[in-house]
Amino acid sequence: YNIEFRFRLEIALISKLTMTKDKCYSNIVYSIRRHTETIQFIAIVESVYSLALSIQTGLTVFIISFLGYQVIKNVQDVNRLVKVFAYLNEILFTLFFVNWQGQKIIDSSEKVFESAYNSEWYNMPIAARKLLIMIMMRSEKPLELRMSKIVILSNISFNTVLRMSLSYFMLLRSL
Repeated sequence: YNIEFRFRLEIALISKLTMTKDKCYSNIVYSIRRHTETIQFIAIVESVYSLALSIQTGLTVFIISFLGYQVIKNVQDVNRLVKVFAYLNEILFTLFFVNWQGQKIIDSSEKVFESAYNSEWYNMPIAARKLLIMIMMRSEKPLELRMSKIVILSNISFNTVLRMSLSYFMLLRSL
């Protein structure tokens, strides 16, 4: 939530830029500093959790497949089914939550661009307009949280992991 708060602060500052000339310029400079800090923070989070998330996601694919196989194999044993479904729900919730946080970063960083684009730039001094262009250029490409520098955490990657799990489940079922 810290990252989302940082983006909301930037958006609020950018969208309320029609002030005095000095105040407008200082708010844009402050927003640029905050955006830079947010980018650095995301890089730190990515470097710390990237490997762990990759391992967790890889194992999750096989665990979901195996749990699906357990459901089919133990249809008659209700106690076993309850345990398997509880574990499956926990795994799916964890996977969804991690990818949801990545999606929130993408969505929030896109809002920074939209706020800068929709601001009343025509009422700003020239120096502030130039800084606003810098914000727009940097935020044109949304920030992303990645696993192992390859996979972007998002709703799309959540769906991809579920599809892969289903494919491995079907393979196990056919054996």
